Amino acid sequence: MPINRLAERFASDLKDGKADHRVMRSSTHYLNLDIHFDLGQEELLAEEDPLALMAHLDLLLCGGAMSDESRTTVEQIVTEATADATIRAREATLAVLTASDCAIAH
Repeated sequence: MPINRLAERFASDLKDGKADHRVMRSSTHYLNLDIHFDLGQEELLAEEDPLALMAHLDLLLCGGAMSDESRTTVEQIVTEATADATIRAREATLAVLTASDCAIAH
């Protein structure tokens, strides 16, 4: 899946707070999954301490592999874009999920 389609999928999932997936169990049966996101901790950090939010997301989603430059850039952009903690948390999460620093290399 190209990165722009993947980013669009992540953005859609984060916007409505859940991911919908259909998994094939056999050649004739599928299992529909709804995965709900609880971004309460991220929203609290976005409101109180954006730097702590970035450290949290880096550790949680990237295993601490995000560069200081990337972490600072995302924090600045998200903080300047809006004062709404919910939007900040979602946008920061999306930015970290799609950051090249956090890509899994084979």
